[in-house]
Amino acid sequence: MLKKALKADLPLITVTTRDTVNISTVLAYLSDKKPFELEDSKLVPSVDYFRAHIVPPGSLFFCVGPSVDDYEYLYEQAIEHESTLVLVNPVSEDRNNVSFDAGEAGVPTGLMTKFLIEFIGEENTPRVSRLFGGMTIKEIAEVCRLSSSNYGDLAVESISMTIQEYRQPLIGLQPVCTDVGYYYPSAPITNWLEEDGRAFIHKDCPQEIRPRGLLLTSIPGLGKTMAAKYIASTLGIPLYRLELGSLLGRYVGDSEKNMRNALQLIAQHQPCVMLIDEVEKYITKTDNDGVSNKLLAQLLWWLQEHKAQVLTIFTCNDKDKLPPELIRPGRVDEVINLQPLTITQGVSFIHWLIHHLDMEELNLDVEGLVKSSMGSDGVITHAALTSGVHKAVRRSLVR
Repeated sequence: MLKKALKADLPLITVTTRDTVNISTVLAYLSDKKPFELEDSKLVPSVDYFRAHIVPPGSLFFCVGPSVDDYEYLYEQAIEHESTLVLVNPVSEDRNNVSFDAGEAGVPTGLMTKFLIEFIGEENTPRVSRLFGGMTIKEIAEVCRLSSSNYGDLAVESISMTIQEYRQPLIGLQPVCTDVGYYYPSAPITNWLEEDGRAFIHKDCPQEIRPRGLLLTSIPGLGKTMAAKYIASTLGIPLYRLELGSLLGRYVGDSEKNMRNALQLIAQHQPCVMLIDEVEKYITKTDNDGVSNKLLAQLLWWLQEHKAQVLTIFTCNDKDKLPPELIRPGRVDEVINLQPLTITQGVSFIHWLIHHLDMEELNLDVEGLVKSSMGSDGVITHAALTSGVHKAVRRSLVR
């Protein structure tokens, strides 16, 4: 939105940013103009801030952290001098209806690419740039320096681990580590990644046909959340969990505002995966609560209309509890029902897990572990097998 406001030469614009150091670079890139900074911390009427700079009409000015007494005065001055003034992180708490609110000043893709090429070279930039969605130039530089210091290189894997350590929780959104360690993906997951997953991250895939959502459903213990981590890790993009419970506010309108802000934030961090875990705990077809219905309405609209490169993954234990409008085509492209393991698959899973733990020398009774991990109903789950193997390894080590 900031680029459009600058191209339209709007007289007075307000933006927010976490990177005031590089805001001048961002403004210059978006506007194709050299921005002039007003260094006054308090902007008051009676001072002609534009005339103090000997610049032609149509110039671009900005001021970081200003205290504004009179927005209308600044608006009129900008019009008189045919210029644009961008107020960056204004500290005035008074609401104004004069300036154009351009939201958060994100880093343009082209500027990020140019910056990353200087840091890590042109060859690795396409893969790495997907990891930096929503980050500022300052944050990108810090991650690169931390990766180089802690891991000794700027490889994709090192930068990915650094970003996961670096990212801070956002309002209603929790960064999720995508280091799955070991995971045994089922055929439907690998098939989806091979086709729709590759399309999701393909630079030439039109927004209109890009995959938008997945529903992972199964009985508990079959690795739905782990599958979401695996998908994000394989695609090479960050994963965020939308915490619907944390969006609920104390006062009228707070919950809806928190949902709106969270969805705006996730769009700023594209490309990414947004996980809504165990969604049936918060949204059901029989829920008559007014707040829940309003949150559902907001989420439904966003899922249908958003144009961000965000893949939404829902997980649930009982699909029949969900309102059908939540998971209809256009919002959810595919429903993947994860199935319990067969005995043969369970044996393969344990062999693979033991190999990952580098514990082959223990000669564990694999078939016995499968049978002892089987539920009373004969169901074999990843969670039960993993727990059984871990317990067997611990016992063997202390004997």
